[in-house]
Amino acid sequence: MRLRDWIAAVALLSTGCSLRMGDLTAVATMNVRVPSAPLHRTVEGKDCVDWLFMIIPLGSIVPNVQEAMDRALAKVPEGNALTNVRLYNDPLVIPYLWLRNCLRINGEVVQVTEGGQR
Repeated sequence: MRLRDWIAAVALLSTGCSLRMGDLTAVATMNVRVPSAPLHRTVEGKDCVDWLFMIIPLGSIVPNVQEAMDRALAKVPEGNALTNVRLYNDPLVIPYLWLRNCLRINGEVVQVTEGGQR
């Protein structure tokens, strides 16, 4: 194989992509005081994607963070935010036949009040 063929093979095999997983309005990794009224202890929401033969997506390509969060918030309609959020990736694989990848979100539902501090 010539050098040009090797370069072409490496270029083809080293491609990648970027996929949008959702939008978050506010995120913090440390404790931040948010003026809010607690509504419910803990809720869970998830969004899943199925792949047939592990290469054919049935629906979207990746689980969506926003869908999972909306499903969690829908369980307490008065709430408008989640605090103490934990994200989990739950794959289920039947080798060569089927893959289900789920994004699971757990958090406490709150209602953020007006007049928050900056």
